[in-house]
Amino acid sequence: MYIRQETFLSFEEIIKYQPKTKIQMVLSQLDLTVLETNLSKSDHERGPKDYEASKLFYALIAMQLKKIKNIHGLVERLNPDPALRYYCGFDVLKKAPSEPTFSRFLDKISSIDYL
Repeated sequence: MYIRQETFLSFEEIIKYQPKTKIQMVLSQLDLTVLETNLSKSDHERGPKDYEASKLFYALIAMQLKKIKNIHGLVERLNPDPALRYYCGFDVLKKAPSEPTFSRFLDKISSIDYL
């Protein structure tokens, strides 16, 4: 019989005790409430729930900070890196958003005049 040991610290607690990265410092200074209010899906709309606009935008900022050349590279970097997913606000236990998800998001934000 195996006795499974519980974790001593959660993933969030481990990240909290790490030195702050450049990505964390930059993303913590951004206020994306205007973006969220204009791009969020209302609760009564049909279809699957999208990722929050702020999380996708954080991932695009992280892409620039990490000097990742394209969306394909961003998705390939997000999938094996739970810390980067955490910094962007995605669930660390799930997969990162797909390339089409980022493509649809870029189409949405490019259609907004004041951005």
